[in-house]
Amino acid sequence: MRKTRTNNIHRIWIAGIFALALLVATPYAAGDISALRPAAGAASEFYAYAASDTWTVKFNVNGGDKLAKAKASKKVTKGKKYGSLPTPKRDGYKFKGWFTKKKGGSQIKKSTKVSKKYGTLYAQWTKGDGADEKDAPDRDTTPQVLENVASGSATFAGKGASVDYSNIGDGYIMARYEGDNKKVKMQVTKSGGGTYTYDIGPNKGWQAFPIQESGKYTISVYLNISGDQYSQAAAQTVTASLKDAFAPYLRPSQYSNFTASSAAVRKGAELAKGSKKDLDVVDKQFVFITKNVKYDYDKAKTVQSGYLPTPDETLNTKKGICFDYASLMTAMLRSQRIPCKLVVGYADKAYHAWISVYTEDYGWVENMIQFHGDTWTMMDPTFAASGSKADPNLVGSGTNYSPKYYY
Repeated sequence: MRKTRTNNIHRIWIAGIFALALLVATPYAAGDISALRPAAGAASEFYAYAASDTWTVKFNVNGGDKLAKAKASKKVTKGKKYGSLPTPKRDGYKFKGWFTKKKGGSQIKKSTKVSKKYGTLYAQWTKGDGADEKDAPDRDTTPQVLENVASGSATFAGKGASVDYSNIGDGYIMARYEGDNKKVKMQVTKSGGGTYTYDIGPNKGWQAFPIQESGKYTISVYLNISGDQYSQAAAQTVTASLKDAFAPYLRPSQYSNFTASSAAVRKGAELAKGSKKDLDVVDKQFVFITKNVKYDYDKAKTVQSGYLPTPDETLNTKKGICFDYASLMTAMLRSQRIPCKLVVGYADKAYHAWISVYTEDYGWVENMIQFHGDTWTMMDPTFAASGSKADPNLVGSGTNYSPKYYY
């Protein structure tokens, strides 16, 4: 891949890991509603295959620039699609695609189903059609903020709580509570998957919550009775068929709420100016946040369960905890049409929040963050932020990071 120069270091920032302890969707103490403790993990897709049906394919750039180690090979499974494939660069040449032979052979695309056991795929090139990256036109940096609405065509309600799932196919539902109960929880449980628990009231108006993938969901709202005891106010099972798998990660939501007039959106567009591609935008926003937002140790000591970050407040005060870092960069990237997951999970034994970003060349990048020449390293923006003294041992191969929830 072609390297871009920033501060005299060749680097491409792919995704940010925003850390330091913060409870989000905190496990609640045992009570009459034991389900109010979130499940061990978010809905995930894991499949079991015989070992012989899964193997590693290496990518031979065949004269092109060396690929980053993380993208020089990938595991594939017979009967599944190849999925995301790297896009190498070569001065003076145009990349034709990946083939089973250096010359000729069959082309392999991300939509190609794995059938034969190829150990190596080869890049093929067309001479004279390559264009230098610096000559490429600037990308459109006009902000795009997708509006979440409670349309009213598919709803259910009870005891002051209302849920509108009219636009569930666009990757979100809306909920509100208009009563006087101070503690109101909503659970979204995917059939065969995990459970997400949210605080929704009171009197905060309609709020948006992501639906991460297609499937059947049970949505339940609970009102606090006393202590850690809750009673069900309303519930319904609904089916989601997402029109676009990226939709949940392009919209505002409760954990990263922004509008077209948000300061975070304006700042994101300002930083994106002059960028040739999405990776340039990620780079600029990441560098800005890590250099300008300081970790707020006082806030980390006093933050309460149910805390919700506000991207504009973080941008204005230039300080925050891991959840604030993640929420701010999520707002900036999504408003630039770059799919971004706000992830909550564990870094070693501490509860953390971070992000993962989607790029055309790499797909969803969960762990490998920074590119120096031909070496990928983990970089946690909370650790990189000015004034942070977090444990550097949590940065490295990425194996210490265990995602639990995706927002």
